Amino acid sequence: LKHASAKTVNISMKMDHELFQVRIEDDGIGFDVARRSPKATGGQGLSNMRTRLQTMGGECRIESAPGRGTAVILRWPLGKGAHTNGL
Repeated sequence: LKHASAKTVNISMKMDHELFQVRIEDDGIGFDVARRSPKATGGQGLSNMRTRLQTMGGECRIESAPGRGTAVILRWPLGKGAHTNGL
């Protein structure tokens, strides 16, 4: 709500034996992912999510374009081989 000016946000979760995924998708204003940086926006949120997920062996992917909304996909491994620190 703060950044996207979205009317709708969908959150979905998916889990299998090895991987957990959360997808957060909105119909907001979107942005150019390639040009987005914490210095330009004054924020650290997306960078912090990426760092925490990497610590756990996971990843954070962002799909967006101006005028087309945004999807944030968070994925991390489950089970014995997964790192447990972070989130």
